Amino acid sequence: MNRKNKHIPGSNMLREGSRIILPEQRQALMEHQVSIRKRERPILDEQELQHISVAIQQSFIDRTPITIYTYSEFEDIPHTGVVERIEQQTKRIRIGNNDYIYFSDIVRVTAP
Repeated sequence: MNRKNKHIPGSNMLREGSRIILPEQRQALMEHQVSIRKRERPILDEQELQHISVAIQQSFIDRTPITIYTYSEFEDIPHTGVVERIEQQTKRIRIGNNDYIYFSDIVRVTAP
């Protein structure tokens, strides 16, 4: 005997119990989805590194805004502003008033 579900038209109550997901299954599914979306750190060639260096220097000298994209496992993170400081000993720059960015995290640069 199939009982009808009054809340979901066209479904029956015998199959409603099969929608339950155990917490362990849910956690494993979420971890799998996250691992699929992770990406590798890009390897920049010499020409791209030169382009990034020139763009940072121009922003520092001319006081023009720039957008610097830093690496993240899931997507690049944009930082927009004027390069305020270049620290060669610590290998990082300060963009805007608060954002410190390490050179090794930079993946690309664009002018807005």
